[in-house]
Order: sequence, then C-alpha cells, then structure tokens
Amino acid sequence: MMKISTYTKKVEKKFKNIDQKTPAAISRAINRAATKANKALSAEARKRYLVKDADIKKTISRQKSTRNKLEATIKSEGKGVPLGNYRISPKRPRAKGEEPPKMYKARVLKSSRFKGIYGAFVARMKSGHVGVFKRVKIEPRIRKQRRRFAAKIKKGYTGTFKKINRHNLPIKQLYGPDVPHMIRYETVMNEIEDITRITLKKRINHELKWIIKNS
Repeated sequence: MMKISTYTKKVEKKFKNIDQKTPAAISRAINRAATKANKALSAEARKRYLVKDADIKKTISRQKSTRNKLEATIKSEGKGVPLGNYRISPKRPRAKGEEPPKMYKARVLKSSRFKGIYGAFVARMKSGHVGVFKRVKIEPRIRKQRRRFAAKIKKGYTGTFKKINRHNLPIKQLYGPDVPHMIRYETVMNEIEDITRITLKKRINHELKWIIKNS
C-alpha cells in the first residue's frame, strides 16, 4: 500500500493570505500525483512480467485526497493473475478430436524461457476466458462423498462402488504471481516513489501559481 501526502503547514505558512484555497489546491496536486503513481506501478510491473495493464488495474483500489484529508492511498491486493493471461504455448484450446500437444508451456517473466506444465491443458470457459487448467487428485475423505452406485460382480456379490478416473476429477485454474508480488522489489518501489515525489512537487507549484494569479 502506498500513501501520498505532503507537509501542508509549510505550504500554508508561505501562502497565508490564500490559506482558504490552499487545501483544495494541494488535494488536487496529491490526486494528480496518485494518478501518476498508478501508471508508474503498472509500467514497472510490466518491465519484468508479461502481464497486461488491465490485469494490474483490476487489483488496484485508490482512495482520493480531499481538502479535509490531504492524503491519497493506492492499494494492490488480490490473488494471482490467471496463467492463461501470460504467454502460453500453444495458446489455442484443443478442438474436439484433435491430438493434444505433448506438454503445454508458459512464460511469466520477460527474462525467462517457456517452461513446461505437467498435466495441464488449455480450455475456454463459458465467459470466453481462455485459461490453463489442471485436474487435481481427490483426498480420501472427499472421495467418500462422491456419487456411489450399486452393482453385482461376477462372483455374485452385490455391493456399493464408486467410479473415479482422470476424466471426472475436479479441475482448478492455474495462476501466476499476484501484482503485490510483482512490485515488492525495493528498486521498483523506489522508482515509483521518485516519480510520485517529483510529480507532487510540480503539481503543488502549478496549483499555487494558479491561485496567486487568480486571487
């Protein structure tokens, strides 16, 4: 989470004759700096990872500054980005009757190569989303809850059985790193903070010059 604020008493003392307009001006400057920080966050994450801007923005929430609370907050949270949103090979879901590839591969980092994903497959969901999925093994206690059926075997014994094969195992979608993980590096945070600080200083000067000119 990143907070953007400034030392307002020093600014208001310098412009004491226009102090009624100063908080609103500083608030606007903080919000412009927060917008710049938001863009910088996405740009820095995409320097390392093969992730789309839209996937990053989905995880970001922002609280704007007001004249009563001169502080803006940017927070990124949520689970990982679906693996299908990165680079996948082959990307197209297998058509019915088509021979499956030997192994699907994924690439998450720009600096890395494609890596194989054992047991995975690509499929299109009803929503249209193309993702990478995998069938998961069932724990013994869960197996007992699956549908059972009665049958008579060759020796004449009648009992209750359950049928489990790889085609009816539960499916889970695979995910890559989450956005907070992408920007956790100190160099990334320092870069975003530098951009925010420079923008905030420029915008405060711009806002206060406008107030002086129009007061």
